[in-house]
Amino acid sequence: MHLLGFLSFEGTGEARAWLTVLAAGMCALPSRWLRGVLGSIGPWSAIVVVGVVSFVAVAGLAIKRGIPRPYVHDEFSYLLAGDTFAHGRLTNPQHPMWEHFESMHILARPTYMSKYPPGQGLALALGQAVTGEPIWGVWVATVLASAAMCWMLMAFVPVRWALVGGLMAALHPQMLEWGQRYWGATLAALGGALAIGGWGRMISIRGGRQSSVWSWREAMWMGVGMVVLANTRPYEGAVLAGVLVLGLVWRMVSEKGRIAGAWGMWGAMAGVLAVGAGLMAYYNWRVTGSAFRLPYQEHQSQYGAVPLFIFQARGAQPAYRHKEIETFQVREQVYWYKRHDSWYELRKEAIKNLGRLRAGCLGNVEVLALPLVLLPWMVWKVRRVRWLVGVLAVVTGALLLETYCFPHYATPAAGVVAVIAVMALRRMSRLGWPMGRLMARVTVGVFVAWSAVWWAGFYNWKQEGFAVARHEVLEGLKKQEGKHLVIVRYGEHNVHEEWVYNEAEIDEAKVVWAREMDTEHNRKLLEYFKDRKVWLIEPDVDMRELKEWGK
Repeated sequence: MHLLGFLSFEGTGEARAWLTVLAAGMCALPSRWLRGVLGSIGPWSAIVVVGVVSFVAVAGLAIKRGIPRPYVHDEFSYLLAGDTFAHGRLTNPQHPMWEHFESMHILARPTYMSKYPPGQGLALALGQAVTGEPIWGVWVATVLASAAMCWMLMAFVPVRWALVGGLMAALHPQMLEWGQRYWGATLAALGGALAIGGWGRMISIRGGRQSSVWSWREAMWMGVGMVVLANTRPYEGAVLAGVLVLGLVWRMVSEKGRIAGAWGMWGAMAGVLAVGAGLMAYYNWRVTGSAFRLPYQEHQSQYGAVPLFIFQARGAQPAYRHKEIETFQVREQVYWYKRHDSWYELRKEAIKNLGRLRAGCLGNVEVLALPLVLLPWMVWKVRRVRWLVGVLAVVTGALLLETYCFPHYATPAAGVVAVIAVMALRRMSRLGWPMGRLMARVTVGVFVAWSAVWWAGFYNWKQEGFAVARHEVLEGLKKQEGKHLVIVRYGEHNVHEEWVYNEAEIDEAKVVWAREMDTEHNRKLLEYFKDRKVWLIEPDVDMRELKEWGK
């Protein structure tokens, strides 16, 4: 039997049994040999090893599955940003036929651009410009995030444990899944890891006691991480950064005799943040016309039917030109907002959201059950663990205030979870020989087995449905002569399967997708694109059938 077929989700139960045996075998490796191998790896070598393993894991999934196809609205929006940046522009001018090109999570006016911060778009642009495939930018961001996790962990645990934790982060099923999506989770994890790693190095342990090292270099790395967060997950990143900065202020005040070097630290951090803020203001100005108005804010004012936070009241409902956008914004989004209507609903939704965040950050939490048993004792004994748990609690509370809550929203704090888990794992290994070390190795072995089962199942999972159908139609038209205009006519439509997304340069694109409107609007559209062959597609009738317009 083919090994990867054996490990597919269809055989998950049997695969888990065999991989448990494999994990047990890993636990039987001689301790002296294992410590020797891990102890011989230096800091930079550990970072490189984690990066290589991460790349093989995320890129290897495409060997059989192929290049991931965008499916979720957010992914198409980020791809628009990546295509725009790859063409050397910060945004695109408003198109004369913009009403036909409106879609979820993009701005059609005052400029044509994604509503999201530019961070993920820049990563996708790198992949598109270098290889022709934006997904390579996602893989690079995933590799950097995994490597940064290893670097971050070195501020809290010895190198060998940072290597173990970095490999666990690189092989975590959630990290692997994020490495196949276009919506930017791993880049936010990278920013969080840089911020937490710099913070951890400045609040260090020397001579068995905790003391602060005010380093401008570490402050710069922390500042870079905060800038990355501001351009990926600005709200959650700001909460994380605020708590970390508060920790530095508290330590500076408490160590009155060691504040001289702190001013250089604050200066370096402020310099990085000032440069980042200036670039962001310029980007905002180019997209929205105001340095202080985010594209997200502009989009919310044009299309938003519900506020972004549960404590905000609903405003006036915007006017929509297309049924699908109205359905998505009103029916779908109001549904999420109304789930917080009463204290009972609020509590129930908070429990559900905590479950989603737990699944996203820890996966099967049972894998880490043994070391996390020690967490209450560590919180009582270790000051930095108290800070980290406090940071995690504050970020989680901030997430629960949002109208929508999904696992990838928590990526800025993924590094906090990694540090807590690895510190708990290391503490467990020091409980006494042989039981403590054996439990630590069993935990790592079971984690590897669980990740392998998930990787193999995802490797064998065939891409299908709307995303593949749209890609096939698009590629089929690109092989034909001339340029094409595809008018999309919806029936009883699933608004989460949106066809109308276009490239940055609409007029130069081989294939243009447009929404069908009334007769007058359609006439103007056909006149504008008179040099193109015009097609009609009805996705709710047949997702792969194209008809010539007017026939």
